[in-house]
Amino acid sequence: MSYIYILSNRSMPGLVKIGLTFNSPYLRAEQLSSTGVPDKFVVEEYWECSSEELRKIEKEIHKQLGSKRYSNNREFFELSVDDARESVSNYFKRKSDLEFKKIKEEKEKKERGEKVRKWKQTLHGIEVTLVKEVDALIGEINSNEDLIAACLESILSADEVIKFLSKTENKDIPGKIISHTGWKINASYSYHGGDQRPKQLQADNAKIYISIGVMTKRFFHDVDTYDYYFSFTYSLHTDEINLGLSSKGIRPGDTLLYKLIEKGLFPATLSELLKSTGITHLVGHWESIFGTDAGIRKQIQEGLECPLCNKGTIVLKQGRRSGKPFYGCSNWPGCNFLFNLLLPREKIIPVFEQIIASNQNKNWVINSFGVHPFIIIMALKAIGMAIYLL
Repeated sequence: MSYIYILSNRSMPGLVKIGLTFNSPYLRAEQLSSTGVPDKFVVEEYWECSSEELRKIEKEIHKQLGSKRYSNNREFFELSVDDARESVSNYFKRKSDLEFKKIKEEKEKKERGEKVRKWKQTLHGIEVTLVKEVDALIGEINSNEDLIAACLESILSADEVIKFLSKTENKDIPGKIISHTGWKINASYSYHGGDQRPKQLQADNAKIYISIGVMTKRFFHDVDTYDYYFSFTYSLHTDEINLGLSSKGIRPGDTLLYKLIEKGLFPATLSELLKSTGITHLVGHWESIFGTDAGIRKQIQEGLECPLCNKGTIVLKQGRRSGKPFYGCSNWPGCNFLFNLLLPREKIIPVFEQIIASNQNKNWVINSFGVHPFIIIMALKAIGMAIYLL
């Protein structure tokens, strides 16, 4: 073992020796009590230290008592035995407190790391399960696209849609429509990488794309194909139909669907569409993931225990700044477990009048040529200027 010691000598009143030894302090006192000093050294106090830190500790103590040092190349200090004992004791007390604090901080850091690891592991488990289920549901919907298309055809025939759109003033495509594709179904992701979560868990990206394409013919031109002459989407997560705006304003097809939905003649939600198909296992699969009785949602409603702290329960919360809903532990701030997997909210049918009203000031007026009036006015001015110059 190794030690820091305090020695005194009657022949050196007012001085104490503070040093280190890798042996017994008493043996060191005997070694120093040679015939070169008038009296023997007496061990007043000693502290056991680790061999690795011994020289560092001695150096720090000598530095602390630098103003009392008798000579820079000697280990003697102008202190009483009591003052020396108090100074060295205080040093070891501070060192012990710092070491205890360091041990405590390291323990807390380790615990935090373990919590984070457990949090990530738990969240990953939830995500992996849902990712697999969403992928499987996407695959099932695509494998039953013909049945879904037949269901839509029985509700609203593609011929009627094309006939309705061909009567509108908005002629988005050149030439004459000679045929159409009928209803086409495609469940997929529109992942754009802005969100760090898997694309399967992003409500904005998992969608059911429903469309009717057309083929047109112009004089002296080949047949042109427009795959999305009429289209809309259902959100896989939120169950909602997405009716919105094109670059030319409110789309006539959206107006048609809205009127049919309002009268209860067209499925307002994805779950309604799936039920209309009569594919019971597909309806059940969607319900098990996103419905009101979905596994994780049901567990949360029944008071799912927080997997991180095992004290609180998982509850629905709302972000202060973003306003977005997320799930977190009721024991916050004691526990910071959270996840923002979006589960379906209450079914909402778009209020189309509000969409129209909010865009009245945008002048979405298009003439029969499919060109904005401003562009026509500018073109006429240019032609007039050219004639004038000629």
